Amino acid sequence: MKMIRKIYTVFIIAMLYLPMLTANYKKNVVSVFDNKKLTEMPEIGEEGFNRKLETYLGDRIGFRSAAITMYQYLCDRLFHVLAHPDYLYGSNDKIYSPADMITYQHLD
Repeated sequence: MKMIRKIYTVFIIAMLYLPMLTANYKKNVVSVFDNKKLTEMPEIGEEGFNRKLETYLGDRIGFRSAAITMYQYLCDRLFHVLAHPDYLYGSNDKIYSPADMITYQHLD
């Protein structure tokens, strides 16, 4: 029983610290996944430091793109709901971008 508790404790600690250890701390990074420049580390004492630090960590935390992709996949498969508002279901449950629909319907 003690061995299981130790393994469980190590697993929980790894789940908490692994994303922080694998985060992207480089400066001037552009995310291909989000198509934006990632937030830079705010200066201590700067106005809105807590909010900016939260944004910084949220943008750069490890496994972020994998977690978002898994979330979208599970929402689609389990609940048949698209998590991203820029996409919609078409005929035969195919997923379309609104730009694709405009081209398909020859509205452009």
